[in-house]
Amino acid sequence: MERIMAVVSSERKYADRLCSYVNRKGDLVYTAVAFEDMESCIGFGRNHRVEMILADREMIYGKGSISGKDLPSAKKIVLEDSSAYSASPGPHTENGILVLPKYQPAEQLIRGIIERCPDTEIRKRIPHTGKPARIIGVYSPAGACARNEFSIALSRHLNTLCRTLYFDLSEFSGFAALTGEPPENGLSDLLYCQKEGTLTAARINAVIRRFEGIDHIPPMRFADDRNAVCGEDYVRLLHTVFSCTPYEAAVVNMQNFAGEVSEIMDICETVYVPYHRDTITEMQMDEFDEYLLTLERQPASSGIVRVPLPSVSKPIPMGTYIDSLMYGPVGDLVRELEQG
Repeated sequence: MERIMAVVSSERKYADRLCSYVNRKGDLVYTAVAFEDMESCIGFGRNHRVEMILADREMIYGKGSISGKDLPSAKKIVLEDSSAYSASPGPHTENGILVLPKYQPAEQLIRGIIERCPDTEIRKRIPHTGKPARIIGVYSPAGACARNEFSIALSRHLNTLCRTLYFDLSEFSGFAALTGEPPENGLSDLLYCQKEGTLTAARINAVIRRFEGIDHIPPMRFADDRNAVCGEDYVRLLHTVFSCTPYEAAVVNMQNFAGEVSEIMDICETVYVPYHRDTITEMQMDEFDEYLLTLERQPASSGIVRVPLPSVSKPIPMGTYIDSLMYGPVGDLVRELEQG
């Protein structure tokens, strides 16, 4: 029997749009059905498995609202019309019922439910495909610009070929400014849960974001968080992510060699080393190559690929940054490398 998410709102267009998003999304366990009043929802629930009800406040508490005897097993969530208040209280719990702002992007609304209902199964459990996971590292001893450009373009391209997750381990990534999302502690939270032994598939799925074709975990928000993390922690996290999500590849943008790249590179299929050509950079690259020869991990160093990037005549505007990378010289280079 289908598991039903009922959306009950006096605004039929709102309910229809939200249901359309949930049903089109395809990775949730629910089929969403829209109702204009609670009576219709209750009647429908007599013959169907209604497990979650998202409803306007008046549908939960007002006249003609649902009683404790009606659909007692259904989880109820209030959709708060924050425009009726001078200041929205934001997501909160009221009498044991989760209250979420009604007017927000559908993806953000669903994300809020996942984050605040960790014991409720919401996303489908998709088994791993069984294919060997591809972990591709990106590192450069010669500055962040080339490393970031190449990492972002590579993540976007690979995600068109297989499900790819982007990890940015930079101290100050700037990625939140690029996506326009408020700063979050996604990576820090996962690493903390891992150390506490509370890391779950639901928690991982809750922090994954998607922006212009790139699935990513928000980078660390505070540089000091890096002091408590070592390369082994990142390696464990990567293995956990692959074991409980459908992702088949990861691009790991790495900033520091000592204690980070030196350990993560051992599980990487390839470590790309992008750089812009200039005299100082060439000297840094030569020094890096000489250092690799002193390492005992020769098998790991053999997977390192130098990637000189084409020069860019002028800065790329933030509003078109990712598309400009993908359809410019850097994107062409990424596609050429991945085609072998």
